[in-house]
Amino acid sequence: MLHETERLEQLEGERNLVLERKKHGSENASIQQDTLTQALEKITTLETEKEKLLNEKREKEAAYEVSVREKNELLEKLKHYDALSEEAIENQKSDLFELKYQETTIRNDIGYVEREITQQEAKTARLEHENREHLKTREDQAKRTEKMRAELDEIHVEIEEQLVIYQDVKQVVEQKTSEFERAERDLYRHYEKVQQTKSRKETLGELADDYAGFFQGVREVLKAKETLGGIHGALVELIQIPADYQKAMEIALSASAQHVVVESDQAAREAIQYLKKTHAGRATFLPLSTIQPRHIPEATRNALRNEPAFVSLASEVVSYDEKFAPVILNALGTTILAKDLRGASRLAKLVNYRFRVVTLDGDVVNAGGSMTGGATKQGKSSIISRKKRTG
Repeated sequence: MLHETERLEQLEGERNLVLERKKHGSENASIQQDTLTQALEKITTLETEKEKLLNEKREKEAAYEVSVREKNELLEKLKHYDALSEEAIENQKSDLFELKYQETTIRNDIGYVEREITQQEAKTARLEHENREHLKTREDQAKRTEKMRAELDEIHVEIEEQLVIYQDVKQVVEQKTSEFERAERDLYRHYEKVQQTKSRKETLGELADDYAGFFQGVREVLKAKETLGGIHGALVELIQIPADYQKAMEIALSASAQHVVVESDQAAREAIQYLKKTHAGRATFLPLSTIQPRHIPEATRNALRNEPAFVSLASEVVSYDEKFAPVILNALGTTILAKDLRGASRLAKLVNYRFRVVTLDGDVVNAGGSMTGGATKQGKSSIISRKKRTG
């Protein structure tokens, strides 16, 4: 009996251990799997114990049957031994009591084994139920995981589709934005051209009366340009100069500002004949058909742009009608603008004194290395400054 009690306590302890492991079995899938495996092993062990107990029960039942047969045999013998002595009867009674005691013990053992079997069956049923629950939970988790993966795949597909749509829309927006900006720039250029044309018209209208500030010969030719034909105007009339560059451009253009741009050398000859005939003075003419543009080599321009003192080429700060480009570049294409006189000296040295460098204040390092500078007389109004005011 003590051995059976110890065995029950051991089994109860193992049961509690299984329950404890089951409690923590849901922490993660790996632990659940271990718990499930151990539970299956425990079920196998319990099945083995159950079979052992059943064998013990059968052995007890067989012993009980033997005892019953022996008891019946003794009872039969008692019937036939009425004549036995009292001592023999007592011995037989004692044997009978012993057999009854053994019968009771065996019955108790059988009851204990049956209860043990019942408990083990209940324990096995619980473990099988828990095992099914674990399997169901794992299947549910697997289904949820698969569903989430499917949903995630759908989301990825949708994101990819939306990304493609976004890229297409972005490309269209960028294209439309570029087109809009280009149209806006064109519009501003047209506005500016209209304003320039308007300003030039007003300026020419005011100068048409007397062309104040121009040399006599230039003034007379400009007054008679409608009669002469082929006269486009003085060079200074054909360009627009930003205010920040006015002083530098006065020096850069100097006398060439009053050179008269004509369509051809024929128009220039007719204008010269007109001046001779009317004794109206002299003028310099720039025929578009013969004047060639002048440029600074590209390599030299690139070297200049890397210098801190470099501002621009004089021809690049003015705006003009493209058809006048040859005469503009002839007059300004090789003139360099610098921030100050010190910087102008560095730039002149860089180009080996082959080109003229003019500062924003009007100082000059001439081609060949000579320098011109100083203060200008206050109050003297140039054609460029007058043109700016009338514009």
